Amino acid sequence: MRRQASRLLGSTAGVFFTLISVTQFHLPFWASRTLPNMFALAFVNITLAHLVSNARQKKQSATIALCCLVFAGVTLRAELALFVGPVALQMLISRDIPFVKMVVTGLLAAIWLWPELYSVWFNVYEGKSAEWGVSPPYEYVLKYIPKLAMSALPLAMFGALDGRTWPALFPSAIFIGLISCLGHKEWRFVVYIIPLINAAAASGAAALWKRRESTGTTALLRLSVIGLLVANSLATVVLTCISMLNYPGGFAMKALDVHLNGRDNVHVHICNYAAQSGASLFTQTHDNWVYNKTEHLTAHDLTVSPWFTHAVVEDFTRKRYPEKRWRVLEEVHSFSGIRTQPLPAISARPQLWVLEKI
Repeated sequence: MRRQASRLLGSTAGVFFTLISVTQFHLPFWASRTLPNMFALAFVNITLAHLVSNARQKKQSATIALCCLVFAGVTLRAELALFVGPVALQMLISRDIPFVKMVVTGLLAAIWLWPELYSVWFNVYEGKSAEWGVSPPYEYVLKYIPKLAMSALPLAMFGALDGRTWPALFPSAIFIGLISCLGHKEWRFVVYIIPLINAAAASGAAALWKRRESTGTTALLRLSVIGLLVANSLATVVLTCISMLNYPGGFAMKALDVHLNGRDNVHVHICNYAAQSGASLFTQTHDNWVYNKTEHLTAHDLTVSPWFTHAVVEDFTRKRYPEKRWRVLEEVHSFSGIRTQPLPAISARPQLWVLEKI
């Protein structure tokens, strides 16, 4: 994406594309997660690079770009089917690929198999996605896209005045319109268009940076661009600190490793909240330990069981876990909000307790 943005919009825009992308929080943060959306994004980015390439390159890359997008929609994320249509329409309008070749490419890429079709059937046709909550149609435009794009959004609005960005923004706008018709909405369903917004923002930032006005106006425009990037960076630092506190389960597993390093015959029960907040298989580093995630066990069950030696619990009180039977190895805190008095600061509260049976 950066290379293609540089070729189409200029080297200055390429630099700003990099700066905008690395100072955003959500895209770099979630790109490190093993989510199907992030796997799909790798293939989608190939298609996005095609949308911001020059005319000669578009003729060469159209088939590959379409195949990658169809593959991602078929095997990884069903909502990309709503993106395939607008992208294909844009390719036809710009004559990047003939209609017959497009149909053949789609059929060959799909091979009459759509594993994600069950997801569409379950969530859309049967309407089961509504069980996860229904949001108004404007939710993506007014909440999730500003949340993902951050200060790139105002720059992208200015960059949209550059006609070279239209082939990228046109299918993105249609995609947002289509997916907004579905009741259940999450930011990860639209994360794919953020690189395109960043490309438009880079175009806008480059135009402001290179604009020649009076000395004072030029300085003000450049300071505005710098200010937006600094705001991005500060917001990312704060959100990163908050996100670190959203994984107490991971910190609890680290505490077990620190306190019980070198110990054998450890049988630890991991509560439901810990399992949901970072106590994943990636943190189970001892082959000779037993990590037990059996649900619906009470404090009494853990206490009387002859097997459990340790526990990570969320319902700790001394009445449930008496001092003569359990010793607290560590108290793990998690994010609880932002306090404003006496000074703005991130607030945390005890959420998990790492216990050792006596």
